[in-house]
Amino acid sequence: MRSLLWHHLRSIAVLSGMLAAGSVHAGGTPSPVTRPVVLELYTSQACSSCPPAEALLTQLADRAGILALAFHVDYWDGLGWRDPYSLAGATGRQSAWARAHDTQDIYTPQLIVDGRRSVLGSDAAAVETELQLAGQRARQAKASGLAATIAGGELRIDAPGTGDSTVYDVYGIAFLAQATTRIERGENAGRTIRQRNVVRSVVRLGSIAGKGAQLRVALTAFPADASELAIVLQDATSAAVEDALVLELR
Repeated sequence: MRSLLWHHLRSIAVLSGMLAAGSVHAGGTPSPVTRPVVLELYTSQACSSCPPAEALLTQLADRAGILALAFHVDYWDGLGWRDPYSLAGATGRQSAWARAHDTQDIYTPQLIVDGRRSVLGSDAAAVETELQLAGQRARQAKASGLAATIAGGELRIDAPGTGDSTVYDVYGIAFLAQATTRIERGENAGRTIRQRNVVRSVVRLGSIAGKGAQLRVALTAFPADASELAIVLQDATSAAVEDALVLELR
């Protein structure tokens, strides 16, 4: 159960980071840590405004308590440089979030925080403000009970029941931990861009409500170049993130 051990060590790191940040109650008891804050950066290698946002995401990816993901959209691909990591699924996810929030505000670099709010991905001050708010929500939330392991070439997810009529979607987001690309054309021509947590596929694995569900997925469903897998539980209507965890794919 390599993945279970990895997740356990990651949870310890998250807790240590929260304690180092002084996230304790007045009586000295650590506030409960239930899940990481999920950051989704919508970006493209063809967008000249995106490298600063990606540099910021790289810094945030190393911070305990944060799951930072870079979604490379495909609507820049016809403007001089085709991003090798662009995905129609990334564009679709960004558009779905906009529909859920009744907005047409879609752009790069857009950073969506916990599926609730979005800010300019290169605005460090605005991002930090949203992180503080999202961190407070995460610490106050009850543990959902979401669990996942990888064994025998299969992903196994135990998704908790909602206890009511609320419906949640379970997503598997496979990503590559690091990537370096020399840009030959377009707005970033001549630059070498180093990127973190590059999403390689976005798959809705199922939905849960009431009593919950157990999901089983063959690892062959995820791209061979992805090294890690995020399991994200989100409200099916609002797209707000309820829980998330990460496993090592290979």
